[in-house]
Amino acid sequence: MKMTARIRLVADRDLAGLSNGWFTQPVASIEIDPGTVPSDAEFLGFAFTQFALPVIAGPALDFDFNPAPNLHSPPAMIPLLVRSADGCTLFAPTVSPHEQIITIVDGVLRWGWHGDLDEVPAGFTAELAVYRGAKSSVEVRQTKGDKYQTEVYVIPNAGEDAAAIAGAIEARVAALQTDYPGVKTEKNDTGIHIAIPDRFRDGHEAHFARVTRNFLNYLKDRAALPAWEGPNMLAKYFVTTTGTELSHQSPPRAAPRIAPE
Repeated sequence: MKMTARIRLVADRDLAGLSNGWFTQPVASIEIDPGTVPSDAEFLGFAFTQFALPVIAGPALDFDFNPAPNLHSPPAMIPLLVRSADGCTLFAPTVSPHEQIITIVDGVLRWGWHGDLDEVPAGFTAELAVYRGAKSSVEVRQTKGDKYQTEVYVIPNAGEDAAAIAGAIEARVAALQTDYPGVKTEKNDTGIHIAIPDRFRDGHEAHFARVTRNFLNYLKDRAALPAWEGPNMLAKYFVTTTGTELSHQSPPRAAPRIAPE
């Protein structure tokens, strides 16, 4: 994909009292140009939940943010991938990613500062980058044909581009051999398969071990902690401790059973 545009919202002065109390109702926003959203578009967004719940929609923008009784997320997302016959477009945050959302207002897609943002200094900027890929699509599959193992495929959009795309992929894979020896490409009837050796496939436990190592490294060297972790951690613990405090202000009650019998 190639970056084709940058969209910015910039505060020209110190601003205060912005918050409207609703995270999903932006305090400053613009409509995402309908010209970038084809009539046959399919959408894949990642909602604002702990595990970035994937949400999908068709041209009617019929995202389902409540796919199960016990699974709910606010109707806002970022990043957003749009796929159509013309190719794929990715809307991704590049500056102030935690202060911006993509949501639906009056039936149209809008991007901007989320509704909980209350104060920003002059010069505060949120930026959304637009990436487009007109020559191919990338698919992550987990099908019976792949033995239900997650696999990556690149599918050229046009026959005349197939050779050039295959050459570009092979060159990139060759450059990865130093760090990831054994990764290779395999052509088949459904596209170009990026074959990844099992030793590079982390399961849940191995991934958790990697997260733990990162945590211990940050504990050893506080300077290595990314700058955004500080305010994020404070916000997380403010929410959890305040929630606990509020829960003690009313008598305990049994939660309704929502799991199947």
